Amino acid sequence: MTLERLLLVFFALVVLFQLFMMYVMYRRIKQQQDELDQLGQNLEFSNQDLEMLISATKNINFR
Repeated sequence: MTLERLLLVFFALVVLFQLFMMYVMYRRIKQQQDELDQLGQNLEFSNQDLEMLISATKNINFR
């Protein structure tokens, strides 16, 4: 096998590895987006919770 063929095979393996890594990153990003969507659905404030939060922050003295 000549040096050119060896380099071509090596380049092909590098490209395939990069494609695999891109696929893994894509799946992880989709997973995190799904987790954020689920978190957003579970996070709801009632008016009473909001009023309690506002009144608690009014009592903080900033210097």
